[in-house]
Amino acid sequence: MRGSFGLDTGLPGRYHIETFAELRQNRIINQVYREGRIIHVEEHPYDPELTERKVIDLIQTIHNRKIEELSGVLKLAEDLRQKPAAEAYTKVGIILRKHGFLEDAREFLTRSIDLDPNRSLPFLFLAKIEAQYRNYEEALSHIDRAIEIDPEHPDLHFTKAEILSKMAKYQEAIGPLREALRLNPEYAEAHFRYGIVLLKAFLIQGKDGGHQSECLTHLKHAQILDERFQIYEFREAIAAIEREDFSKAVEFFATFEQRFESIDVHELVTEFELFSRYGDSGSLLTIDEHIERLTNELESHPKYADLHNALGKAYLVKMRALFNAAIGEFKQALAINEDYEEAKRNLKLVENEGKGFVLLLRAILK
Repeated sequence: MRGSFGLDTGLPGRYHIETFAELRQNRIINQVYREGRIIHVEEHPYDPELTERKVIDLIQTIHNRKIEELSGVLKLAEDLRQKPAAEAYTKVGIILRKHGFLEDAREFLTRSIDLDPNRSLPFLFLAKIEAQYRNYEEALSHIDRAIEIDPEHPDLHFTKAEILSKMAKYQEAIGPLREALRLNPEYAEAHFRYGIVLLKAFLIQGKDGGHQSECLTHLKHAQILDERFQIYEFREAIAAIEREDFSKAVEFFATFEQRFESIDVHELVTEFELFSRYGDSGSLLTIDEHIERLTNELESHPKYADLHNALGKAYLVKMRALFNAAIGEFKQALAINEDYEEAKRNLKLVENEGKGFVLLLRAILK
């Protein structure tokens, strides 16, 4: 591609989206701005053998998909803004944060707490937002309140440890990590973070005291539990710890964390639940996309109960869409031949059964 090609589109609420190709690195960059400031960036690698025309088409596809996605999120948020409900506000806040709309997310989460101050999830995500702004004391206040409400939730203790780590309070992060692992011994990211905390709190300071062995145990456990911890930089960091080159291990982990994609099950599940209940859930394509995303995550994380539960709901939503499609086909058959008795019978059966299914679906998605 001789020159540059990019797209720029405005969205409601002082947002706009820019998509362009980074030719030297064979990547398409998608950036979301709010009032001229970048709030979210996505990178999409592409085959360097693609023709100029195909790269341009890919830019257009990615740009249009992001416009549709974010327009849907913003429209849904605006619609629900007029219908105060604590749970819905929490879900909107979680999804807005995922897409980088931090100010809007903060507003919805705060309003959710105003409506119901005894739910941990809005405090958890307010803590994450404040941590993104580096308002760490405020973040700790929110996460402590979340833990007070729901002390048996391992993600809350893990998030507190993450915040303390960002404040370089590594020794203080040990307690929350131990609690997270007590509640969920198979928590791969907690094992990883525990190893990092021990490395930075003790080993890099020349204070072993048995921490080297403990550090390696947790890091290797993370490797066993999750394939994300099996890449080159992670393996090299472990090797550096084994030969007591702790500074080099820190360097390898810094590189690793730049590439590491943390999984937030809350975001994935919430996005499906929000759109299945309040959005346009009749689209088979949209439902299939949700099913594909949930299935892909479960391939890597088969022990995430929330993902299995969400996938079950997704299958039911798809069944409802198929019910509607079946009704449409039976009606089309009768439009062509109004005396088609089998089509009449099938339509009546599906419509009758469909009423019960709708009640079931509403109860499950409630």
